[in-house]
Amino acid sequence: GYRPPGCPTIIPDNPLADDSVGFHRLPYREGFLTGRSEYAKAGMGVQTGAESTYRLKQLTDKLGSTRAYLMGASMGGNITMALIEKHPQDFAGAIAWCGAVGGWEAELAWTTDVRAVHGYFTRGTPYALPGEQSIAKSAVGMPPEGLPKWVALPLALAPAKRVTDPVMALFRAARKNPAGEEAKLIERIASIAGIERDPASLLQPLSIMALGMDDLNEVWGGSIYDNSAKVYSSPLLSVDEAKALNAGIERIKADPSAVARAREWYQPTGHF
Repeated sequence: GYRPPGCPTIIPDNPLADDSVGFHRLPYREGFLTGRSEYAKAGMGVQTGAESTYRLKQLTDKLGSTRAYLMGASMGGNITMALIEKHPQDFAGAIAWCGAVGGWEAELAWTTDVRAVHGYFTRGTPYALPGEQSIAKSAVGMPPEGLPKWVALPLALAPAKRVTDPVMALFRAARKNPAGEEAKLIERIASIAGIERDPASLLQPLSIMALGMDDLNEVWGGSIYDNSAKVYSSPLLSVDEAKALNAGIERIKADPSAVARAREWYQPTGHF
């Protein structure tokens, strides 16, 4: 799955180690060869992830494998779809486990909207994200790739905590006073952005955008989301409040070449 840029490798040397769910242990016990490929880098890595996983499949062919099964989670589910659609004869079966299979345009439309709506309503409050405020850029910087794990992990946790802290402070204040302004703020953000009213539903998309937007732009060559003509609405807003929101929320435009790149890696078709 996806992890923010600069985060260290999480795959152990032995894929059977720390496999509490059994994704490797159970097939291995039944006589299957099992293995995992690693991304060339953290962040958006569909193309490199697909290429390295396909090389792993070619390696198992050379070792004598006659049937190959593929599984990936989240962004790995998108990679799974890319592989079985681009190489349908090479896999006997596949699982896109909670995969990002709707395409990156739809995924980034949601996550970007969450950041844009959150940014509008928290502007000038202690609950705003730190650093760069534009939704077209990462809010905070992440460590460079290739650092030793013992260095990379604390360096990656520090900016992540900067993003997490104001969001958690917002929810703590809302729990302390359920009828207060913070609770109303959460209600409005959730209603407009289409998320649940809990910290994880807000933190997940915010973290992806706040920590990884620069990487996404670099991989695709620009923005793939366009909200320049979108009308934001909620039954919780008055007519004047809705007008103010649509006048004041940040707008960005998509780069056609970036959209084409994101569709290439990868917009599933459902045909394989």
